[in-house]
Amino acid sequence: MRLRHLPWLALSAAAAVLAATAADAASTRKVVTCLNAAGTPARVVKPKACTFVLKTGNDVGAARVTVTKLKWKGWGTATATGTGTFMGNMGSSGKGAVRLSRLKACRGGATKAYTRMSVRPAGQSKATVVDLAGCP
Repeated sequence: MRLRHLPWLALSAAAAVLAATAADAASTRKVVTCLNAAGTPARVVKPKACTFVLKTGNDVGAARVTVTKLKWKGWGTATATGTGTFMGNMGSSGKGAVRLSRLKACRGGATKAYTRMSVRPAGQSKATVVDLAGCP
């Protein structure tokens, strides 16, 4: 092999590795843990409504945030941003934004779950960051 072909060979090998990595990332399902109608944690892809299960220390599920009418940007990427309506105690509600991040692999590796959420109700300049339950 001539030395002048060496850069092309290295470039071809790098392109093959990048293509394999991109294909692997695209085939991995991205989820968030939401409570289903029975109150059981479930993996959900791009939910339209979600009762997010928060992790507080060693306690998972004691604290919850419910958001309806969710519209997402960037779902499946490292950071997904959604806007929707926050449901509060005694029927109160208000608009706001959630940002999901910190994807972690679930058992088997075919699914990754968002494990961190920042919550910012409309009109507030500062977001609250909380950990989410991972894969149920």
